[in-house]
Order: sequence, then structure tokens, then C-alpha cells
Amino acid sequence: MFDLAALERRVAALEASQTASLRFGRVTGVKGGKVRAQFQDGQGMNSYDLSTVQKRVLKDKYICMPDIGEPVACLFSGQGCEQGVVLGAYYNGREEDPGQESYMDYRQYEDGTQLWYDRQNHRLVARVKGDCEIEAEKTIRASCREEAEIHSEKELVLKAPQIKLQGVISMENYDGGFTSGELRDNFHVVEGDITAEAVSLRQHCHENSGGSGTGGKPVGG
Repeated sequence: MFDLAALERRVAALEASQTASLRFGRVTGVKGGKVRAQFQDGQGMNSYDLSTVQKRVLKDKYICMPDIGEPVACLFSGQGCEQGVVLGAYYNGREEDPGQESYMDYRQYEDGTQLWYDRQNHRLVARVKGDCEIEAEKTIRASCREEAEIHSEKELVLKAPQIKLQGVISMENYDGGFTSGELRDNFHVVEGDITAEAVSLRQHCHENSGGSGTGGKPVGG
């Protein structure tokens, strides 16, 4: 249905805006990389589809689209509500301000997930309300100069055709006390020995065996 009133409003806006202008409105539609915005200074008139300003869109893609209802600043070239771009969202006093310091780079998502970097204290933090997945086609390396800790309240699994541990191994239970372990296959010691308190696996002997038999209780060696 042809809307003559809407056409008249657009013509009036075009005639009144022959120079570049900055206007503020709220997003009423999002499609692809473009949005529509509604402006209070235009009797609630909606713009046509406006391109959004993004950081990178050609070879690398770094795209973050606004939500419906988000306050945005729009720049128009003076050709009405058709020739313009959405510069980005802005604080208008009604949305919550995170209140972070200027040295904090902060991002929060709708589900409560938070990412921020504190360049003053050199600290990167990610608090995710869900799962984290990292997948690489080649090598993954992580290193640090101080302590590294991985904590799970349920289970920690290392899975690979070959697992190599370098360094002294110390085992404790979840609360830091004594623990026990279980091997479900053969355990082969290439060099060295295994001892349980004072009893050596390779050097021990047995009681009542003269030192060479297997009868009786094993004793230290």
C-alpha cells in the first residue's frame, strides 16, 4: 500500500537537509551489514538501510552489529535519509555504564560473559558463561615464566597417542592430601628404579628366601 504521508515526510527531510548532518536514533532493523534507525527529530521516521562502520570488512573480518533498540549515531551526507552510515552505538544516560577505568579494555555479552584486558596491571581475564573451545590445524603452545594452574571441579583429561611429561611429578588428592593411582596397562621403566618407602622394585628381596626367592614379604633393597 502506498504511504503518501511517509513520502511527504521523506521529501521534507530531504529538502531540509542539504548539508552533512549527525543524527541520533535507535535501531529498528538489522539485515546483513546494514541497519535501519528511527529518529525522534524526524517525527519517528525510519531511515532506509544504512551501512555500518566496522573495523575491517575486506580480507579480515571484524564485524559487530548493533541490537534492535540500540542507540546509534548516524552521519548523513545531505542527500536525505538514504545516503548515510551508522557510526556506532553511544551512551545516552539510560543504558548501564560499566564504569571501567580508561586503561581497561572491556566487553560484556548478553549472557553475562565478560572479557577484559587491564593494560596497567598487564592482566587478561575471560569469564565465560558456558564452554570454551580452541581448535588449531597445527601446533598449540602455551608458556609462562611463573606458575601455571589448571583447575577442574569434575575431571581433567589429557588425550594423545603419546603423552610426555618433563619434570618431577608429585601427586596429591583434590584437597592436597595423600592419594592413590591406577594404571590400566603395563608400566615400563626404561632407566632408574621405583621405590615404595624403603622397598626398591629392582633391588628388593623377600623374607625367608635367602635373598633370591619370591616367597615371603618383600623387604628393602
